[in-house]
Amino acid sequence: FRLHELALAEIDVIPDDVAVLVVSSGRRGYSSAEIGTVVRYLENGGNLLWLADPGASADMEPVARALGVVFEPGIVVDPTTRVLGIDHPAFVPVSAYPAHPITESLDRVTVYPHAAGIAWSQPPGWQTRGILSTGLRAWSETGVLEGELAFDDGADVSGPLDIGIALERTLGSAEDGNQRRQRAVVIGDGDFLSNAYIGTGANLRLALNVFNWLADDETLIDISPRAAPDIVFDVSPATAGLIRFSLAFGLPALLLGAGFFIWHRRRRL
Repeated sequence: FRLHELALAEIDVIPDDVAVLVVSSGRRGYSSAEIGTVVRYLENGGNLLWLADPGASADMEPVARALGVVFEPGIVVDPTTRVLGIDHPAFVPVSAYPAHPITESLDRVTVYPHAAGIAWSQPPGWQTRGILSTGLRAWSETGVLEGELAFDDGADVSGPLDIGIALERTLGSAEDGNQRRQRAVVIGDGDFLSNAYIGTGANLRLALNVFNWLADDETLIDISPRAAPDIVFDVSPATAGLIRFSLAFGLPALLLGAGFFIWHRRRRL
């Protein structure tokens, strides 16, 4: 892939050579003109990856309507995260995957911090599949994530909840040889792709599978990313203290000593 940043405010049409358009929750909202550009891209058969977050902005409503997507209120929480050693309830693990090209090769858990639940209906012509779903005990918490959380039947949304869906439809006609597939993926969390979490579980492999599927390069999905054999650096408290002392005092003292030795030697010459 060659990655490029598109300034939607400066263009009216997404270039034809864009294989996949990635739209994520930014620091600011999108203007109606920018959203119109994305909707036209979808109408013209473009492939889209939408990385949403809880509290998705209302300005993306035309895109959500085109894909038949409605985001549940609140943030998905899962009490089973404590089994994995995660104290924060908003970190949602997914360990069971459907038979879909994106997820069928996943054999480890994927983790999503601060995810939004997705309710969807199948738009005309599209085939929609839920590809990432929470467990039965998860729910969408509409209150504040503080203290001991409990499901509120009057406000919260019970699980299981879809937090990732995949859409596909066929465009053109087989008779004239212009038939092709259009694909879109909507995930209610963009943080799982960030540097902080891309190495967690099978997050990296899922991300690569999503991009390869959207770009119609499904043959690459079976090629697993190469990972370092040991990425954990575990030391005892005594060793950690020695390293900190060496960096804070030992290394500066060594540099000062070397500098004094060189200065003294040059002075003698």
